[in-house]
Amino acid sequence: MNLRKILNKLLVFLLLLSGVNARGQEMLGIRNSNFAGIQGIGLNPASMVDSRLKWDVNIFSGGVSFENDYLFIPKSKLDFMGLGNIVRQVENKTYLDEFDATKNNIFFSSTIMGPGVMFPITNKHSLAVFVQGRSAISCNGFTAEASKYAYEGFEFSQLHFDNTGKLYDASDVEFNAMAWLEYGISYAAMLKETDQHALKAGI
Repeated sequence: MNLRKILNKLLVFLLLLSGVNARGQEMLGIRNSNFAGIQGIGLNPASMVDSRLKWDVNIFSGGVSFENDYLFIPKSKLDFMGLGNIVRQVENKTYLDEFDATKNNIFFSSTIMGPGVMFPITNKHSLAVFVQGRSAISCNGFTAEASKYAYEGFEFSQLHFDNTGKLYDASDVEFNAMAWLEYGISYAAMLKETDQHALKAGI
């Protein structure tokens, strides 16, 4: 099989993959930095080669990510260029009553990286060894009313049956949770380098 056929198959695979909605990265504020060091391996293992940090030793680090589509400020209440408008609405907590009958989704993930080290083997080859624990929790199909109760508590009388005459159905709720421990070895190499360009790869 020649190189052209391999590249064509790889391109088709990447196009198919681009249509998949996936969550897999945490700590993006650090991991995409030029000084990410061993943290950058989680996003791009090739970043080890010619890194701003030649050696990086990690003792303990962690990150948490939380996403939801329950707490929000409606677009109609946002000014076009109004950061102050957003700050006022957050301070007044008006977003806590902005919900409708749609289903809500929650996603939580965490990463704790334990001992690890990244170091160069030569100028064009680098290696890293690390251990980390990760967890992910998702809840889909939450009713907006259930989300409101989760925040306010069941004493929140405005949604009580005697005030609304409405029964709430939570039969479509899906809850998933997992946690795992990773032992990792990453290797990266500089494949080609010129004055203005560099081609690196890592696994």
